[in-house]
Amino acid sequence: MDEAFSFLQVGWLNAIREWQEEFVGNMSSREFVDTITRDLLCSRIFVFTPRGERGYCY
Repeated sequence: MDEAFSFLQVGWLNAIREWQEEFVGNMSSREFVDTITRDLLCSRIFVFTPRGERGYCY
């Protein structure tokens, strides 16, 4: 079980490293921080109604 878990951990870390090389490698540090701030700390809230309508508010 420990070997399987270690294998999954390594695969997950490799995926993050590849994403970082692809995504972060093409932007400056400032652009990266701005992107993360905008995407993760967004002030918009998305709302979905029972009828399937969607909207957002700030």
